[in-house]
Amino acid sequence: MKKLLIPVMFVVLFISSLPVYALKLKIDPELIDPGKEPYQFEVKIEDAADLSAFQFDLTYDRTVITIDSVILGDFLGSTGRTVWDPLLETIDNDHGKLTFGAFSIGDAEGPSGDGILALITYTPSGPGTVGAVTFDGDRTYVTATQVSGALPRELEDAKVTPICEITVTPGAYGSISPSDDDGVVAVEKAGNETFTITPEECYQIAEVRVNGNPLDEPVSSYTFNNVTCDGDETYSIAADFKIKQFEITSGVSGD
Repeated sequence: MKKLLIPVMFVVLFISSLPVYALKLKIDPELIDPGKEPYQFEVKIEDAADLSAFQFDLTYDRTVITIDSVILGDFLGSTGRTVWDPLLETIDNDHGKLTFGAFSIGDAEGPSGDGILALITYTPSGPGTVGAVTFDGDRTYVTATQVSGALPRELEDAKVTPICEITVTPGAYGSISPSDDDGVVAVEKAGNETFTITPEECYQIAEVRVNGNPLDEPVSSYTFNNVTCDGDETYSIAADFKIKQFEITSGVSGD
């Protein structure tokens, strides 16, 4: 039993010592509205470490959008390294494919953290068109200055689709999720979106308002169903929170 335990412990320790890669390339926004200007989206990197170069291939439905231009973001050269010119750039609207990449040289470390790799401008075929924009995982690479070979990474695709917006307004001492820094959540047209209302410790939900109207009872979750915005429809959810009230009962006991 002891002979078996030693190699098992070694394997466990070895696996636990392996690095956890959170590196991600994503298309932002995840929902690209073909009816809303400016007709642009970004390719972003998250959790980079000492970035030296990248390349990505995107595929898209040419009957939904065509790519007009690609501009290198400022993240790759943000630490003072020289970005090599010319860049790798091929726009093939006949086949719905974009290839773009860049690499840097210099003594400084590469950038770390989150940033924009590229800004892409496109032309939609119409405001109601729907189609996917996806990474080609076999032709998308990220490298670091002190690491040989391509790094493991996650890829997050996007969808071209008409969207509606829901305004999210949490009061003090609580939160509503999902939400973003602008307090607006994009929802695919005719889609559903569920929000979770969470009070801080020692607080409770006092009131929830949907589209400006208070609900009969405060709820911790609310779902908008079949969200449409063909006319003047607007959507919003807000919540107020209050401190919990505790009732203390005192009594006297004795002989």
